[in-house]
Amino acid sequence: MKKIIEMIFAHGGTFFRFALVGGFNTIVDFGLHNLFIFVFGKGGAFEQTIYQAVSFFIANLSSFFLNRSFTFKQGGSYVKFFTISVLTLLFSMLATYILNLWYNQGGSIIIINIIKLSTIAISLMMNFIGYRLLVFTHKKED
Repeated sequence: MKKIIEMIFAHGGTFFRFALVGGFNTIVDFGLHNLFIFVFGKGGAFEQTIYQAVSFFIANLSSFFLNRSFTFKQGGSYVKFFTISVLTLLFSMLATYILNLWYNQGGSIIIINIIKLSTIAISLMMNFIGYRLLVFTHKKED
């Protein structure tokens, strides 16, 4: 854990830009997720998991282009980027499904969003470390 924290502080400017892009993509993700709820209804844990996946994939495409041009300022492999993102997505979907089953039997939209928000911090760290070490590897230090 200490090594992870040291890496983030060593790449502070990059991490800050990454967090800005992540914030924008979180808005895209949340916005789409809630649009699906508005259009298709709340549904249950299964529907919420599908909404999670679709909104994630759309935000992921935006994320790749923004991280390539603004955050890391270099080209990178979308295949690697996508692979790391999918691993994070699988974790996020599993957490979303389990937390909806445990805490949201009534289908509260507020709880749906709290659950979604709860997966963001760990996803942010997983993605930054994966992208930095495996996708955008040749950037000069900040």
